[in-house]
Amino acid sequence: MAKLFIASFGAETNTFSPIPTGIQSFEEAILAHGKFTQTPMSGFLPSMHVWREMAEAQGWEVVESLTAAAIPAGKVVASVYGSFRDEIMCDLQEAGPCDMVLLNLHGAMVAEGEDDCEGDLLKACRDIVGPDVILGALLDPHAHLTDKMVDIADILHFYKEYPHTDISDRARELFDIALKTSTGDVKPVMSVADCRMVSMFLTTQEPAKGVVEQLVEFEQSHPTVLAASLVHGFPWGDVEDNGAKALIVTDNDYALGQVLANRLVDHIWSARDGTISYYTDLDDALALLADKQDGKPLVLAEFGDNSGAGAPSDATYIIQKLLDQYINDVAIGMLWDPMVLQMAVNAGEGAEIDVRLGGKVGPVSGEPLDLTARVAALRDNINQPFGERTVPTERVALLETNGLSIVVNEKRRQPVHPIIFEELGVDIAAQRALIVKSSNHFYAGFAPIADQIIYLKSPGAVTPDFAKIPYRKRSLNYWPRVDDPFADLRRAEVKKGSGTDG
Repeated sequence: MAKLFIASFGAETNTFSPIPTGIQSFEEAILAHGKFTQTPMSGFLPSMHVWREMAEAQGWEVVESLTAAAIPAGKVVASVYGSFRDEIMCDLQEAGPCDMVLLNLHGAMVAEGEDDCEGDLLKACRDIVGPDVILGALLDPHAHLTDKMVDIADILHFYKEYPHTDISDRARELFDIALKTSTGDVKPVMSVADCRMVSMFLTTQEPAKGVVEQLVEFEQSHPTVLAASLVHGFPWGDVEDNGAKALIVTDNDYALGQVLANRLVDHIWSARDGTISYYTDLDDALALLADKQDGKPLVLAEFGDNSGAGAPSDATYIIQKLLDQYINDVAIGMLWDPMVLQMAVNAGEGAEIDVRLGGKVGPVSGEPLDLTARVAALRDNINQPFGERTVPTERVALLETNGLSIVVNEKRRQPVHPIIFEELGVDIAAQRALIVKSSNHFYAGFAPIADQIIYLKSPGAVTPDFAKIPYRKRSLNYWPRVDDPFADLRRAEVKKGSGTDG
């Protein structure tokens, strides 16, 4: 009987975040020791269930190891990373000979003392299983694709969509490629091209939507293309390999893969300005909000304070401006303040409390706000629909103050569906705007009820001013920091063509 080994270990690390990613960060998100697939499929990790089901349908034995995921924050504490890494490797060693190893990784995990966690994990697996066992990984596109990862793995496959609504589909594709590799039907090779860009690619709209369409076209029109991915990169990870890259996996056709990878880079480069055109200055957005009278609410994405990208999610900049400008009928969520949440729980629904709200983690959070607020509602948990899964909120409270409705949460989570307001009694139709502390995962849930979606260029730990991110390890030769990061390559080609040696 063939044997599949599966494990999942990931965190999206914002190296500029002041919040360490420790053991509690995983316990509050997902942490299971070999038993994750015994629970119903939920959250952001359907791949483990998919792989077990597909392998067992083939009559394979499945050995399941660790499943660990943390809410994005700062670097993973060294002892925690080492402990989880060792657990997976110990399980793999004890599993004995395997035919296939599939890992669900994030791709942008950085630990204290280890910038390339995914490369390190893949290398450790390869050292145990040897060169002939199939080793594959499924990753988030907000990843740092390193040479080490490409050299060690047989197959790397990335989600195509952002929001990540296609994880199950990509998990199935990875298993299918790995299965065909195990039978000798295909021999995957990977071709990579560097976009030399740091940006965001919102696949719900152009130009990134067209990039996804091209990836699908590559897979459908070229028989030897097994998988095509755009690795978006995670801008707030200060590591050497940060940035967007094209990855094409072919059936032993490296040359074609390189041609298509370069073609994808050309496509993205030609559309580069569109990837930073989404963002609106905060003051401009608030002026639009102040003039709004009726119709569906605006939905404003507070990009800079998204917990899903490692921000504290307790920033007060926008609330302060709303108060200063006497703008009311606005709902904001979710603001992470466990202390205020506990005060609201103790006081009970309907109570009026004096609070010092938000602004607690550090300078990126702004100043705390001293307010008197009414505890309008309390809930132990709200399960937010997200594609075929749900995302929990844990305990939340709705505070009403000065015409604003503020959802405060106990654990750092981003809003992905308007149910977080509806379940707390907010009349969405009566709001001028809903302000969500999210980058883009909110889109599918909120777009149907929005008059307009506005991505804010707001202060915080995940600023979309990509030209000014204070990198120390990543080369500064990237767009939009420089106009033409490929100039050195063109000079080299000219020099080569001239036949001179300098």
